[in-house]
Order: sequence, then structure tokens, then C-alpha cells
Amino acid sequence: MLATFLSGAFMMALAVIGVIFTRTWRDTGDAFFGRFGAAFLLMALERVPLALFNQMKEPGSLVYLLRFFAFLLILSAIVEKNRERHGS
Repeated sequence: MLATFLSGAFMMALAVIGVIFTRTWRDTGDAFFGRFGAAFLLMALERVPLALFNQMKEPGSLVYLLRFFAFLLILSAIVEKNRERHGS
């Protein structure tokens, strides 16, 4: 019961962070914030199966796939921002 509550709270926090990054992207037009917003919203979405099926000992591959794509978005945002900074 407590694990489900904490998973929901964590999901809400990730969603709020994703919305803040997305609004910042909309205001500035910087793709860095857009990618971070998408990544945090993916991580929030990834919490749904974990909260619904918390009785399972091992989460399915969908959870890991969503997490993988979220981290790829974060990594691509960082790499792209550093390329812009160095003029390459």
C-alpha cells in the first residue's frame, strides 16, 4: 500500500517536472527543454505499470524500454547543447 502511494507521488513529481520543462521549451523555443520535458513525462508514464502491478517482483520489459528512451532523450539533449556551445 505504501509502495503504491510513493510510486504515485513520484509519478506526480515527474509529471510536474515534465510539464515545467515543456512550458519552458514553449516559452524559449530551446530544444534542450523540450527533450527534458519529454524525458520526464516518459519517466512519469513508466511509473504507471509499476504502480498498477506492484505485486510483480520483476517489471516487464516495457518499463525498461520507456526508461531507456527517457535517458536517451536526456543524453541527446546534453550532447546537442554541448555541440551548440562549441560551434561544431
